[in-house]
Amino acid sequence: MCYQSNLQQQLQLKKFIDLLIKWNKVYNLTAITSFQEIQSLHIDDSLSIVAALPSQGVVVDVGTGAGLPGIPLAIARPDLEFILVDRTLKKINFIKTVVRELGLTNVTPSHLRIENLSVPNCSCCVSRAFASLADYCALVQHLCTVNTRILAMKGKLTTLEKEPIPAGFKLDKIEPLKVNNLNQERHLVYLSLQ
Repeated sequence: MCYQSNLQQQLQLKKFIDLLIKWNKVYNLTAITSFQEIQSLHIDDSLSIVAALPSQGVVVDVGTGAGLPGIPLAIARPDLEFILVDRTLKKINFIKTVVRELGLTNVTPSHLRIENLSVPNCSCCVSRAFASLADYCALVQHLCTVNTRILAMKGKLTTLEKEPIPAGFKLDKIEPLKVNNLNQERHLVYLSLQ
């Protein structure tokens, strides 16, 4: 699942990292502060799921924080619409700056609790280090149809095996992720409504 970017996308990703480093000094957006660590732990990690995204439609990034994985995915897939949701205003203000600075026309920052979001045609929900599978599914259920792909980025498989799948949902598969320059266990959980 390696993602190959073009020159414009590489420049946008670099500028995103630069903005994250700059704003992090004031807003404490991430504990990771070096360019190289942000590249591997945030950007490459986010991009490891590009192939799992749907071929078209609207992707909702639940609890996006500093725009992860939403901003890197929106750069990689300009053909998809992305709604980045977080309840923390400073993070949404940062994302608005990123959208403006990078000229991203496919990203809508949304300062809401996820349970208050309404998206009639949600193709995919994605989360990264957000919540337990049960809590995540409960929070996005109102956005989903049987055709909605629900993706949860998680760490170790042993931890994942302890998480129950909530009623009304089914586990489609768990896929190991290969992240450039990262020697940590990462997995992508595919869920859907039953």
